[in-house]
Amino acid sequence: MEIRNRLFPYPVLCDETDDYIEGFFDVEMISMESMNNLELTFEFKLENDDLENLIRKGQAKYVIHLECRYTSYRKVIKTDLKEIQCSIPKSRVNKEINIVAMIVATTEIEGYYSSLLNEDYLGEEINFEHAAILAYENMPKILISKNYEELAGNESLFSIIRVEYPDPDEEHPLDIVLNDDRIKIRVDANTYDSYIKFQQSSAIAMSMFVLPALLFMIDAVREDESCSAYESKNWYMKMKQYYKSQGRDLENELIGEARKNALELAQEMLKNPIGKAYKELMEMEG
Repeated sequence: MEIRNRLFPYPVLCDETDDYIEGFFDVEMISMESMNNLELTFEFKLENDDLENLIRKGQAKYVIHLECRYTSYRKVIKTDLKEIQCSIPKSRVNKEINIVAMIVATTEIEGYYSSLLNEDYLGEEINFEHAAILAYENMPKILISKNYEELAGNESLFSIIRVEYPDPDEEHPLDIVLNDDRIKIRVDANTYDSYIKFQQSSAIAMSMFVLPALLFMIDAVREDESCSAYESKNWYMKMKQYYKSQGRDLENELIGEARKNALELAQEMLKNPIGKAYKELMEMEG
């Protein structure tokens, strides 16, 4: 949603009209990005005593409207507070989020008057319908980084490779190879055939193949007590780049002061695939 070149039959406080000769409506936003969510804080700044009085009397509220046209995600937040916070799952949005901050009438308002109105409104009886927009600001878009999909995408950082063993019916454990641009996950023929059968079930692949590969990688790095053996590999550089975009340090979480439990870290990298895998299996049964 974005309000552009819209004509209102009543006065609106915004940068695009001169309905008010003084005052402003402004909203400051702080955006913090975690692995899974966008954490947003909005601070409303209103310089108009008459509109502020409507909010105090419960006749109007501050409103934040968030919309992602690529995923049809919409969220509306209403408050009479000067500051409000919200959290948006990154899985629900993509590319960009449009944001409009508004002051909206929560009831019908009759006989509105403000000494700050443009002289064009002198002598006019001003009434607002319920849900009328009284003030607005089109805020800067939030651009969404979906680089985490590369961490959880087996076609970008991981390769599942079929290995032909002498006895095709003999089961073999996964063999993980780290010294290439992709992390190679080598499996026997039967396991590979099963992987192909359920290839579209990404969470199952993440849980059964990629999660063990990441655990192996974390163990290898910590055993060596250094990331130098892998820092030139494409898979490692992409992981490091993603963590940097989050204001975090991959090496610090692998071997530094922020070191985490290996299983916790691996599941975080893949956006907790195990629960999603069980859900996919249940959907298959249904």
